[in-house]
This record gives sequence, structure tokens and C-alpha cells, in this order.
Amino acid sequence: MAWGQIIPLFLMTMLHVVCCNGLLNSTCSKETCQCGETVTVTCTLTHPLQEIILRHNGTPLLLHKLPTKEGRIEHEKHLLEWTEDKVKVTISKVMFSDRLNYTLFLEAKESKGYTLEQITIDVFGICEPEMMKNNKTNELECVAESEKAASIVWMDSQRKLYQETRTRQPEDLPNRFKLWSYLKLTEEIGDNICCSVSYRINYVYMEKQICNPNTSAIGNDDLPMSKNLTLSTVLILLAVALVAAAFGYLLRRRDRTINRARSLSEGPLMEQEPNATEATTETV
Repeated sequence: MAWGQIIPLFLMTMLHVVCCNGLLNSTCSKETCQCGETVTVTCTLTHPLQEIILRHNGTPLLLHKLPTKEGRIEHEKHLLEWTEDKVKVTISKVMFSDRLNYTLFLEAKESKGYTLEQITIDVFGICEPEMMKNNKTNELECVAESEKAASIVWMDSQRKLYQETRTRQPEDLPNRFKLWSYLKLTEEIGDNICCSVSYRINYVYMEKQICNPNTSAIGNDDLPMSKNLTLSTVLILLAVALVAAAFGYLLRRRDRTINRARSLSEGPLMEQEPNATEATTETV
């Protein structure tokens, strides 16, 4: 190496030692988890902190100035814990959208500098599917996100397969696929319907499914048509019974009123009291 290259490198090293020695430094772990699981990223520190900010896509989620040596704060599915030498970020129900979208701003006490750490989470597998009811088309809709292009199968609790009514082209999003499938509700289809999402890569088989053990699990407004008809029939019969009871009560009340008026028109009954006469004895 020429002296012209050695001298600048030496000067840069000395400048770093003079200016940066004793400043905050942090190292964060890189974690891997399956979609839907809980993951914790741990960052080690060289100095105690006076401020922590957890951001998601640039928006602050958790912010705290640290008057104590250790503590914790949480918001929805995010938990932030700290001590003098560590910071832990825990995210529950991890989604593909959580990849590389978190940053951690750390500022040390006593003007020891600050650092910005990228929270790295590698998410794989299949996320928990969602099942919904489309009242307009009387269809069940299954939506899922997957690391790979996957297939959706409809089945009941006995593993009987049902042919999907229609599907949509999988949407190729960054680092994931979004899938849709639809099943027409008929009398043949019972309550125990499952939506199974799966894919196979090499010798690894991944599967996630969601089941609807009873129709009410979808929601009162999302009952199948046959159930809606049954409920409507019961309500109509109940209304008819109430109307009939009310009409009968009015008829009985009318009869009592007529009888009372008829009695008054005939006049009150006269009570005849016998004339009490004192027996007198004629004296001759």
C-alpha cells in the first residue's frame, strides 16, 4: 500500500478514536418467525438511554423518555422493554408487512450520542386466513397471505371437499402473495366449513386453515339464506300470535262493556221490604 493511501487511513482512524470513543453503540438481533407468531428483537447497548422511539414506516408508535433504569410500555401488538444495557421490541401476530418496516431511535444519557437501528424480521409461511360472508352473492370468501403462491381448498369437518365457486388472480405483493377464494352456499353445505391454504416447497409442506364450526360464528347479519328464512318464519308466527292475543283481549273487553250497558238500561232491582205491622188486640 502506498504512503499516499496509508496516511489518510491513519488520520481517519485517529479521528474516529478521538471523536467517537465512548459514544453510544448498539447491536440488534435479526429474527425469523412464521406469520402470525410472536417475535422479540433484542438490542444490546453500551450506555444507558434517555429516550427511545419505535417507528413503523416512519410513524412513531412508542416513545418514552427514561427517568428510570428499566421499564416497559405497550401499544396494541407492540411491546417495548428496556434496562440500562438492553432494549427489547416484541411484536405479536407478526405479518409480512412487518418486514423491515420498524426502526428504533436510541439516544444515550449525558450527551453520549444517538443511533438509529433497523428492526429486521424475516417472516415466512402462511398467515391465518380470514373467512367472510358476502350477503349479496350468498358466498363465503376466504382471504389469505402467503410467502409462496399457495392453493385454497374448501372442506367440511369430515374432509369432504367442495368446489370453489370462483377465485381471483393471486396478487404478487412485495415478499408475499395475497389469495382469494369463494364458495357458494347451498343446502348441501353444512355449518362445519373450513378454508385451507397450503403450499409445498421441496419437502416442506405448509398449511393454515380457518373453520366455521357454526353459522353464528360468521355474525348475525351473515347467516346463510336457509337460516334467515327459518328465523323470519319464527318472527312472523310470533307476531301473528301477539296480534291474535291482543284481538281476543279487545273482544272480551267489548263483551263486558255491552253486558254492563244492558244491565244499566233495565234499571236497578227494587228491593221490597215487608211492611211490619204491629198486631193490635181489639178490646171489646
